[in-house]
Amino acid sequence: MKTSWKNLVYISLVIILLILGLRVYRIIKSLLRLHKVLPQFLENLYGSKIETDLTLTLHYTIIRLGITPELEQRKEDIRKSTREYINEFYPELKAERVRVEIVTLKVTQ
Repeated sequence: MKTSWKNLVYISLVIILLILGLRVYRIIKSLLRLHKVLPQFLENLYGSKIETDLTLTLHYTIIRLGITPELEQRKEDIRKSTREYINEFYPELKAERVRVEIVTLKVTQ
Protein backbone atom coordinates (compact mmCIF):
# COMPACT_ATOMS: atom_id res chain seq x y z
CA MET A 1 0.00 0.00 0.00
CA LYS A 2 2.83 2.39 0.84
CA THR A 3 4.51 1.86 -2.52
CA SER A 4 1.34 2.72 -4.41
CA TRP A 5 1.07 6.05 -2.52
CA LYS A 6 4.73 6.76 -3.22
CA ASN A 7 4.24 6.02 -6.89
CA LEU A 8 1.18 8.25 -6.98
CA VAL A 9 3.11 11.12 -5.37
CA TYR A 10 6.06 10.70 -7.76
CA ILE A 11 3.80 10.57 -10.81
CA SER A 12 1.88 13.66 -9.71
CA LEU A 13 5.14 15.56 -9.09
CA VAL A 14 6.41 14.64 -12.54
CA ILE A 15 3.14 15.80 -14.12
CA ILE A 16 3.28 19.11 -12.25
CA LEU A 17 6.88 19.68 -13.34
CA LEU A 18 5.98 18.88 -16.95
CA ILE A 19 3.10 21.36 -16.89
CA LEU A 20 5.33 24.09 -15.43
CA GLY A 21 8.06 23.31 -17.96
CA LEU A 22 5.58 23.53 -20.82
CA ARG A 23 4.32 26.88 -19.54
CA VAL A 24 7.87 28.29 -19.35
CA TYR A 25 8.62 26.91 -22.83
CA ARG A 26 5.58 28.70 -24.28
CA ILE A 27 6.59 31.99 -22.66
CA ILE A 28 10.15 31.77 -23.96
CA LYS A 29 8.93 30.83 -27.43
CA SER A 30 6.57 33.82 -27.43
CA LEU A 31 9.37 36.15 -26.32
CA LEU A 32 11.62 34.97 -29.14
CA ARG A 33 8.86 35.61 -31.69
CA LEU A 34 8.10 39.00 -30.13
CA HIS A 35 11.77 39.97 -30.28
CA LYS A 36 11.73 39.41 -34.05
CA VAL A 37 8.38 41.05 -34.83
CA LEU A 38 8.09 44.00 -32.41
CA PRO A 39 10.81 46.20 -34.00
CA GLN A 40 9.19 45.83 -37.43
CA PHE A 41 5.75 46.61 -36.03
CA LEU A 42 6.96 49.76 -34.28
CA GLU A 43 8.99 50.86 -37.31
CA ASN A 44 5.93 50.52 -39.55
CA LEU A 45 3.80 52.40 -37.03
CA TYR A 46 6.16 55.30 -36.22
CA GLY A 47 8.45 55.40 -39.25
CA SER A 48 11.64 55.26 -37.21
CA LYS A 49 13.79 52.31 -36.18
CA ILE A 50 13.26 51.42 -32.55
CA GLU A 51 15.72 49.13 -30.77
CA THR A 52 14.27 46.46 -28.50
CA ASP A 53 15.72 44.52 -25.60
CA LEU A 54 13.73 41.81 -23.84
CA THR A 55 14.53 40.50 -20.37
CA LEU A 56 12.68 37.63 -18.74
CA THR A 57 12.79 37.44 -14.95
CA LEU A 58 11.04 35.09 -12.59
CA HIS A 59 8.00 37.32 -12.02
CA TYR A 60 7.80 39.66 -14.99
CA THR A 61 9.13 40.55 -18.42
CA ILE A 62 10.94 43.81 -19.17
CA ILE A 63 10.78 45.29 -22.65
CA ARG A 64 13.21 48.15 -23.19
CA LEU A 65 12.62 50.30 -26.24
CA GLY A 66 15.37 52.59 -27.49
CA ILE A 67 13.84 55.53 -29.35
CA THR A 68 15.31 58.47 -31.20
CA PRO A 69 14.98 62.01 -29.82
CA GLU A 70 12.34 62.81 -32.49
CA LEU A 71 9.98 60.30 -30.87
CA GLU A 72 10.52 61.67 -27.35
CA GLN A 73 7.10 63.37 -27.29
CA ARG A 74 5.32 60.13 -28.24
CA LYS A 75 6.61 57.97 -25.35
CA GLU A 76 3.19 57.23 -23.85
CA ASP A 77 1.70 56.48 -27.26
CA ILE A 78 4.55 54.02 -27.99
CA ARG A 79 4.12 52.38 -24.58
CA LYS A 80 0.36 52.08 -25.10
CA SER A 81 0.61 50.63 -28.62
CA THR A 82 3.27 48.14 -27.48
CA ARG A 83 1.05 46.92 -24.63
CA GLU A 84 -1.96 46.63 -26.95
CA TYR A 85 0.10 44.66 -29.47
CA ILE A 86 1.28 42.26 -26.78
CA ASN A 87 -2.25 41.84 -25.40
CA GLU A 88 -3.64 41.10 -28.83
CA PHE A 89 -1.00 38.77 -30.27
CA TYR A 90 0.81 37.34 -27.22
CA PRO A 91 -1.78 36.71 -24.47
CA GLU A 92 0.45 34.09 -22.81
CA LEU A 93 2.77 36.90 -21.67
CA LYS A 94 0.04 38.39 -19.44
CA ALA A 95 0.01 42.17 -19.77
CA GLU A 96 0.12 42.83 -16.02
CA ARG A 97 3.48 41.05 -15.88
CA VAL A 98 5.05 43.05 -18.72
CA ARG A 99 6.99 46.24 -18.00
CA VAL A 100 7.64 48.55 -20.94
CA GLU A 101 10.58 50.90 -20.41
CA ILE A 102 11.42 53.57 -22.96
CA VAL A 103 14.94 54.95 -23.25
CA THR A 104 16.02 57.82 -25.48
CA LEU A 105 19.10 56.96 -27.52
CA LYS A 106 21.87 59.47 -28.09
CA VAL A 107 22.43 60.33 -31.74
CA THR A 108 26.04 60.00 -32.88
CA GLN A 109 27.18 61.60 -36.08
